[in-house]
Amino acid sequence: MIEVNNLSKTFTLHILGGKVIEGFGSVSFRVVPGEFLGLAGRSGSGKSSVLKCIYGTYLPTTGEVWFASDCHGKVNLAGGHEQKLLQIRNREMGYVSQFLRVIPRVAAVDVVVEPLLRLGENPSKARRRASALLERLAIPAKLHDAYPATFSGGEQQRINIARAVIWKPRLLLLDEPTASLDRGSQGIVIDLLRELKQKGTSMIGIFHDRASMEAIADRVLTFGNGSKTHEKAQ
Repeated sequence: MIEVNNLSKTFTLHILGGKVIEGFGSVSFRVVPGEFLGLAGRSGSGKSSVLKCIYGTYLPTTGEVWFASDCHGKVNLAGGHEQKLLQIRNREMGYVSQFLRVIPRVAAVDVVVEPLLRLGENPSKARRRASALLERLAIPAKLHDAYPATFSGGEQQRINIARAVIWKPRLLLLDEPTASLDRGSQGIVIDLLRELKQKGTSMIGIFHDRASMEAIADRVLTFGNGSKTHEKAQ
């Protein structure tokens, strides 16, 4: 599904006279269909930056990110193919950050349903699916037409997750998707991710606690002190 070769990222701080800071260096891994790779390590070790380089938010300093696209064949996401990258984001690759970023006055159910409409699903059917998923994530029906900006942080994150999983992307990137959730909500999210895995979605994810990662990850890539090692999840 995806192959990352010798990926690295540095940042130039112009306000500090052009000082160069290493985000991460020399990262390589492969993920096959239906596999979950966890990224672990201390804060600041570059885990989130790796996800952003895969998604195209950051341009890596070195390396390649080869994605087996259904639409375009094998594509190097780090190769400057902006149009292909946008199409892959819209049709094959999802991303969950720690924060929900949406148009302010759009109802929660419409935030979740948007990916299905983008793919051409019937609007009425799509809204029913979105409402059912929100209820599964403990967002009551009376809130489905409310604006997410009025919700708590945990509720916003559940909307964020619902939007990401409802369309079953081929590759899903997760940056601490359960950080603001209580234990019960964490369990529901882990169950949803397991279901996606069983249907063939590949995932690369960061979790705020090791137990949540080991509940879902097949392998873990650990960052720290400039070294990266693979280990089997428990």
